Amino acid sequence: MEPVSPVRVTHEIRDAQPENSPWPHVYKPSGAEGQFNLPPVVPPKPRPIMLEADLDQIKDGTREAILALITLSHRPPWPMIDVADFPSTRVLSLCVNSYFRHFHGTFPILHQSAFRAAAPADVSPLLLLSVAAIGAMYSRENLADLAVPLNQLARRIIRYLREKDEHAMFDVTVVQAWLLQCIFGLFCGSRMLYLDAELNRGGLVTAARRMHLLRPSLSYVDEYRKRNPTTTPEELARATVADEERRRLGWGIYLYDAQLSSLLNIASHFSLGEIDMFLPNDDNWSSAAPDSSSQLTPAQQPVNFRQALNALLSRGKLMQHLSSFSFSLIAHTLFRLCVDACAFDSILSPTWTPSDSPYRPVFPPHIQHNPQELLEQLSAECQTISLMPNALIVSVSALAHVGRIQFTWPRFLDNVKVAAGKSGTETSKSQARTWLSGHMAEDPVRTRSIIVHAGRLNALLLRFRFDSLSEMIWTFDLALTFWAMLRFGSSVVKTSVQSPRTIITWSESDELERYIHHGGSMLFQGLGDLVELDAAKVLAVFEERLEAMPWGIAQRFRHVLMNLDGEEDET
Repeated sequence: MEPVSPVRVTHEIRDAQPENSPWPHVYKPSGAEGQFNLPPVVPPKPRPIMLEADLDQIKDGTREAILALITLSHRPPWPMIDVADFPSTRVLSLCVNSYFRHFHGTFPILHQSAFRAAAPADVSPLLLLSVAAIGAMYSRENLADLAVPLNQLARRIIRYLREKDEHAMFDVTVVQAWLLQCIFGLFCGSRMLYLDAELNRGGLVTAARRMHLLRPSLSYVDEYRKRNPTTTPEELARATVADEERRRLGWGIYLYDAQLSSLLNIASHFSLGEIDMFLPNDDNWSSAAPDSSSQLTPAQQPVNFRQALNALLSRGKLMQHLSSFSFSLIAHTLFRLCVDACAFDSILSPTWTPSDSPYRPVFPPHIQHNPQELLEQLSAECQTISLMPNALIVSVSALAHVGRIQFTWPRFLDNVKVAAGKSGTETSKSQARTWLSGHMAEDPVRTRSIIVHAGRLNALLLRFRFDSLSEMIWTFDLALTFWAMLRFGSSVVKTSVQSPRTIITWSESDELERYIHHGGSMLFQGLGDLVELDAAKVLAVFEERLEAMPWGIAQRFRHVLMNLDGEEDET
């Protein structure tokens, strides 16, 4: 039996640029880039002694050290792996099925039916390995210990292929595997893989640019029709799947970049101006047969990303219904605009003064509708549409609540995390705690607004649990927000105003505004009566929730809360 190649030799740079194009960004690998020899050096002519005396001389030992590095760098960097214990086909199948059962719905970039129905020769071994690693994390067959080793193997193969075969960096299946491997690394709990995932984010965005994944490019369907006017519907369907896979890979990289921006409050790598592509428009795309004629007749006309964003920012509404994936992409884009608008908070925050608007980020005049307000409108729309609740739809509402928590005050969550010990210095921790105490005392209305939206996000995550990766970050942020509110603003959120008890659920209520402006009695779903809550009780609840989550980063977060819990016991 012939070995299966991990890389399909395809022309994945879908543009019309010739190989000899003078533009420096046009790189079409030939396969010979890694083979080179040092050219012979002609001995320099003797120079006058006076000039030689003024030159710095490289010592022989330094040259030998360079040669030693060259020799070492041309050896395999990893020890051999004993593959005797590599999982059986049954175990791999369990992991792959677990991936599609638990993870695929939160990140729909693979064509599920094509993946399952493909002949063995068509399955990318590398992609299967990355899929199996994620699936093992969710497996109920005690396979979680297998997940990190499988991901490490995928990571090593990707590095090897990118150096060994320059075509690999532009192969769709390799980039799919690379994206999934980075997502795994960010959330698995390994500090080394977490750093590796952060470093690789820029590489994935660059690959998306070079491959024209989110810009107009040559279409497989158009090429099929040009080459053969009698192309069968099945062939056109497969070409349609190939085009959609490329688009969804691009959107997957965009979502990964946007999620890191929103979850970690850092800048995105993608520039919004460079994106000119249709949004994913069919929630059933991944389950349709790869050669089905239904691939040629989508439920509705595709919506261009630029047109959808322009309709929102200029007219305040979408002109067409979107799929769950597209809703999530637009929501993350609106959130990203808020992050960008707050980029100078650490520099200009001393000049900030409270206003009557609940939306603090300021945008240029040509943006006629506030992106944060649009995000909340999008959240309300998602609650009324006929789509079944799923992780992507829930993420829209979750981002709206996170926006109210994060953007109400400049760098609020950043200061909460520093106060919890993220920076590692006692001075910065003390300064952050002083900042929190001062803001909560000076601005009680916004303090209560933050805890209300934290309560609504808490209820939302309790009502709709999908074990998505973002849920772990949001759960941790909620724990820190409640801890900070009860530790540094207890007298503000726990008021003695006599009023009917308000129960905070994930849905909107007029009673919430009354509490925000006047205070009163409050009951949080899953937490209890606000009067009876303290920082230690809240930390214990969220520690238990994080302990039940499948990914390793949740256990890292749990240990942070345990350290804070220990601090509460000492006070």
